[in-house]
This record gives sequence, C-alpha cells and structure tokens, in this order.
Amino acid sequence: MVELGRVDICCEVSMMSLHLALPQVGHLKELYHVFAYLRKYHNSEMVFDPSEPIVDKGQFEEKD
Repeated sequence: MVELGRVDICCEVSMMSLHLALPQVGHLKELYHVFAYLRKYHNSEMVFDPSEPIVDKGQFEEKD
C-alpha cells in the first residue's frame, strides 16, 4: 500500500515489518487497526506544497 502512494501509513508499515521474524498476537491486532484505518480513509488525499519555504537566515546564529 505504501508503494501505491499511501504515505500516511509508511511509519506503521515500517514498524510492523520489524516483527516479521517473530510475530505475536498483538502485532496482528495492530494490523487490524491499520486495515480499519484504510477502510475508513480509502478515498482520502494528501496534498503536498512543492514550493520552497521562505526562511530568514538572519534569525540563525552562524557556527563553524
């Protein structure tokens, strides 16, 4: 799902993939939560602003 553009679940998928070698019952319950989220927000969109942020470099102290 993450490769299909669902970056909103990227962190959860990464955390669940850490437990592939030794899955527990609690991990399955957490996966049910992820799928429930996907069912609820199946047509949602995430909008990103491609413009560069305006940063006033005078507000930052110069360091070596």
